[in-house]
Amino acid sequence: MLTVEYINDSGISNSDIGLLKESPWFFRQVKDKQIERITTDYFELGTLIHLAVLQPEIFAVAKTDKFYKPGGILGKFLDYYIEAGCNEEALRYAYDKSGYKISFNVVKKKIEEDDIVEYIDFIKESKDKLVLTKQQKYIIDNAIRGIRRNPIASELLFEESVNNRDIFNEQSLFGILDGIRLKGQPDRVILDHTNKIITLIDLKSTSSSPYFRVKRIHNTGELTVDYVGTGFFGSFRGYSYYRQLAFYKTLIFENNKQLFDRNYKFNAFIIAVNTTKSFDCAVIQVSNEWLDYGRVEIEEYIQRYKLHLKENQWEFPILDSKDGLINV
Repeated sequence: MLTVEYINDSGISNSDIGLLKESPWFFRQVKDKQIERITTDYFELGTLIHLAVLQPEIFAVAKTDKFYKPGGILGKFLDYYIEAGCNEEALRYAYDKSGYKISFNVVKKKIEEDDIVEYIDFIKESKDKLVLTKQQKYIIDNAIRGIRRNPIASELLFEESVNNRDIFNEQSLFGILDGIRLKGQPDRVILDHTNKIITLIDLKSTSSSPYFRVKRIHNTGELTVDYVGTGFFGSFRGYSYYRQLAFYKTLIFENNKQLFDRNYKFNAFIIAVNTTKSFDCAVIQVSNEWLDYGRVEIEEYIQRYKLHLKENQWEFPILDSKDGLINV
């Protein structure tokens, strides 16, 4: 889970690079905290699956169905209400933030119902732990079963630390690339000192099949152009997961230079689990060719970022258009 210190750190993350690539203006607004980064329920579910696998201790385990988190807008309202202190002022704050369309008085009466009062008491007792809705728990439980059905995924994600091996889940890492501060939080990193292997593992949830076939159709050197594929490959290419792994590799190197100097081998894996139907899980080992391609893309956008800083211009991509105009 992201800490306040990590969120407030000025470093550039891989997701920041994605924002800069999409819109320098939006990137600048988010970094300056003028607007909130847009999220969706789907991404929130993906985050919860990450936490359930990598940090299960942060969840409150209820002994009865009564204490599942209410779904929809009521669940969001209660999050704001509890966070703000469960008083009259918090009630108004939560009502405004959650976007309720029904009247304030109706919502006020709703939280006075016995089951909601008991739920709020349970949350208070659980302190800073997370509570799932019934649907979220169903999906997460099945996703974890899907991961455990794949022996390689199960070993990579659930095997505990042994002698001469260090395991880090959700560790905040920082580094410098071409004078720019970077930050990232890899899902899982395993340092195997016996076999001299560094293993990076990134867990992804997907609504498509986690399996895929890939075909090379061009030979330009632009891998995202040269290859087409089915299933999860669309997400791998479309969301630039190769760049994310390359970004994490850069930070892992910055923080473990002595291991790379001792010729430790580096392996990068994506574990993709379906969250809509089959809950199948596939393990994808990402080649050095894709990692190197991702590193080139990172370096390109670091240079773009530096140019925007120098020109103090964030309205449009400097290298792609002139005064917002693109000629085709």
